[in-house]
Amino acid sequence: MSPIRTQSTERLQIDAVDALPTQNLSHNHTMVKRFKTFLYPLQSLLLLFFGAGLAAEREFLNRIEEDLSNGRIDEISAIELQLQAVYEPQELPVLYQQLAVDLICDPTPIKAKAKRFFVQANDAQRARLQRWFQRPDSTIFSETIVSPAGYFKIHYAKEGSHKTDPEFARQCAAIYDQVYEYEIDVLGYQTPPSDNYRHGPEYDVYMRNISAYGCTTEEELVPGAGNRAFNGFVEMDNDFTHTPTKGLNAARVTAAHEFFHLIQLGYRGYSTVNDNERFFYEMSSTWMEDVVFDSINDYFFYLNSFFSFSHHAFHLFNGNHEYGSAIFLHMLEKKYGHLIVQQMWQELRNRDLFASLQAVLQLKGSSFNRELAEFSVWNIHTKNRADTVRYYPEGKNYPALQPKASYELSDEMQIDDQSGQLQTATYRFVTRIPGDYTVQPQFDEPSNWLLTAVTRSGTNNGSMLINSGNIAATLYDLNLDDEVWVSVINTRLPGAIYQPQDMPFTLQIIPGVAGTTIENKIQKIYPNPYLPAQHASVMVEYSITQTHDQVGMRILSANGQMIFQQQLGYRTAGYHREEWHGKNFAGDQISSGIYLVQIVATEPLPIAKIAVIR
Repeated sequence: MSPIRTQSTERLQIDAVDALPTQNLSHNHTMVKRFKTFLYPLQSLLLLFFGAGLAAEREFLNRIEEDLSNGRIDEISAIELQLQAVYEPQELPVLYQQLAVDLICDPTPIKAKAKRFFVQANDAQRARLQRWFQRPDSTIFSETIVSPAGYFKIHYAKEGSHKTDPEFARQCAAIYDQVYEYEIDVLGYQTPPSDNYRHGPEYDVYMRNISAYGCTTEEELVPGAGNRAFNGFVEMDNDFTHTPTKGLNAARVTAAHEFFHLIQLGYRGYSTVNDNERFFYEMSSTWMEDVVFDSINDYFFYLNSFFSFSHHAFHLFNGNHEYGSAIFLHMLEKKYGHLIVQQMWQELRNRDLFASLQAVLQLKGSSFNRELAEFSVWNIHTKNRADTVRYYPEGKNYPALQPKASYELSDEMQIDDQSGQLQTATYRFVTRIPGDYTVQPQFDEPSNWLLTAVTRSGTNNGSMLINSGNIAATLYDLNLDDEVWVSVINTRLPGAIYQPQDMPFTLQIIPGVAGTTIENKIQKIYPNPYLPAQHASVMVEYSITQTHDQVGMRILSANGQMIFQQQLGYRTAGYHREEWHGKNFAGDQISSGIYLVQIVATEPLPIAKIAVIR
């Protein structure tokens, strides 16, 4: 999957036999080959087990949310219950213990949320939270192993509930070195910040009995790093007998995932981003597992839910979706190379997440909206519809996408639905009467929507189109039983708090060629007049009749002198909206007056005027 394929930089390919509980098996070639043959069927069976774990987590979290909303517990208690389920399940109240039997969850984001809450908490609340940030007791985890290359110190217990096999600890130490050398030396990420020699110069990893693969705990702010970089430490399970992936293979993906969390903290602390940005930490760490250890595929376990609920918001964080969404980065990696993810982390140091994604993708001649639309297309091409040349390299092993609804194409019909920010609604149509059809969307705010249509004839993946706004999609020469997949993408970005706001839309399916026509025109500028003291920015809505690789926006003075210009990148035919902050090339706020706004595609669109009053 990786563009890196030279001998010195090949991804670490691991024999699946290492995943067996018995760790001293000889690597008999015949046995390894036989085991690999049955790896994917075995993973299918394990998905059933993992599904039970996900269901248990959802039931557990639903009960916490219900009790929180009804005032039976406070927010601190909600955090404590989730962390107790990982670290001290025996200490949970009886009701919660019953719900936490098969629980497998990730404490890393829970601790980050606790840290954000800690800043605003009173003394009593801080006292309750403080213990969850502390390192494991060194009198219990008294045994240590320094990894062969000297990068890590593994802490483990020789007795009690956290007892760890010393040989397993030694093997894990070597695995962490492999991960370091790949993520730092091969991929080129910056080294994580030092923990100031807490237990020596190494990065500390604690092996303990937990209801999770692992956890990374954010600790101290790193001086001189813009108040956003932190150091930290890692915890991992001590035997991996309860996780879907077992033994050393589980240790491998955990090491790749958690060490990448440590790397992330050096770019920007987990606790410094808002609720609608935190998914990117888990998305990219899950992606990294497969970058480093391509043959293990632990991320497959999250995909059943992901492809069953494809209408969930892109940024949803529910304990499962954010891990399955790692395939978005697999898509970007195949299109642009693995460095694109590193570039996003570099941008995230000083920008909000979605601004970072947009900035990097714009340099690639694309945009976040464009990639979100293509993501809906890639997700159709899995399982029996997979095309491993054009789309996901491992797509044959991904579940089939479950559409939001299925219909037959034979006569005129209308679909009335709604979607929230960054949600995609995908519909499947099967042709019963051959011919041409038109899909006419109707959106109240056209610049916030994209529509994709994919036609499939038999095993042929057919054609794809992407339109924006209220532009009709015409489907030509459909044959009997041809499939059409139509996705409606809401591109409105979310605020800081996860609050889905559903927006209605209509799809009209019309036999024959029909639809709304548009023109090259600036449709609206608002607010107009623009008052910088009251308004943060100006929005420019426009329509273009053709797709362009490069579109630009210019701001001119009344006498035609250009005072600001911005390259917007790729834009599809349809409706778009751009933002201008009322500043000139130097970054200064412009003075009062009449200004001219111009959108430039192949040719400039007709000029529109805006008044600025200071």
